[in-house]
Amino acid sequence: MILAASMVALLTALPGHTDTTITVQKGVRLEVSNFTGGVSVKTWDRDAVRIQADHHTRTRVGIESHADRLQISSEGDRGTPGSVEYRITTPSWMALDITGPFSDVDVEGSKGDVKVETVKGDVSVLGGSGTLDLSSVEGDVSVAGAHGRMKLSSINQAVTVSKVVGQIEAETVNGDVVLDDVQLDALDASSVGGNVWFNGELKERGHYQLQSHSGNIEVVAADRPNAAITVSTFSGDFSSDFDVMLTGSHKREFQFTLGNGAAQLQLESFSGNIRLLKASAVEALRARLKSRPVVVGGEKEKKAKNKDKDKDKDNN
Repeated sequence: MILAASMVALLTALPGHTDTTITVQKGVRLEVSNFTGGVSVKTWDRDAVRIQADHHTRTRVGIESHADRLQISSEGDRGTPGSVEYRITTPSWMALDITGPFSDVDVEGSKGDVKVETVKGDVSVLGGSGTLDLSSVEGDVSVAGAHGRMKLSSINQAVTVSKVVGQIEAETVNGDVVLDDVQLDALDASSVGGNVWFNGELKERGHYQLQSHSGNIEVVAADRPNAAITVSTFSGDFSSDFDVMLTGSHKREFQFTLGNGAAQLQLESFSGNIRLLKASAVEALRARLKSRPVVVGGEKEKKAKNKDKDKDKDNN
């Protein structure tokens, strides 16, 4: 511990750049606090943490090693620290707790629990198998290729999830919630003013709840799904690619069953439309979109402007 403390004192004195590696015991968690800049975390097979950081000479990076946690933070000579760009490599088992009001955060390959809180930063997680708790106010939150329990939220931007297995709670206020190619046992997805899109397997005994106040809800299901479905909308419309027989006491609240009804699917919107789509139809649409020729934006406008210039020259 004495050696680690003396090493920290030396490293924080280096101007503009920090690069050190600290050995850690299993069970230690990493806590990073960054006011502004970025935090990028990747993993390796060593029980050690490498911290690389670029920062202003008036900003110092502090590293504190405790029995249960390794803490990284920054401070400025005149109060608020300047921007710090962190590149951190950790053991894959290590739990992460990262905060920063103006920091973008990306994590790749972590098998430990990951918690990220930011205000005006984007949050991105690729791979991993721990519990995720990710939130931003003004930034996008995205997860791809992960496995586990996830709580994801953004106030004014989107929550985007792809190729994920597990259980998800996702919410936004003004952004969209997009869940594509997912395999979930449980889902609670909601948005106030944004759209909610779900494309994935409806598993036997799975529970799925999708809500939006004024946005649309679209669910892409297998061509022969097994689900008991409840639909509720006040002023929106409902449409389905499947032949359904509606039952219920109110035309805006009804139920129907597809297949053996093994999964439970609840769809609720106040003024948005609700659509139930077949997977084959969506894949056909994607194929058509991919086959379209790429149009370079602005080319027609440029040609029109050039023609106008040529006309002006002729007139002069």
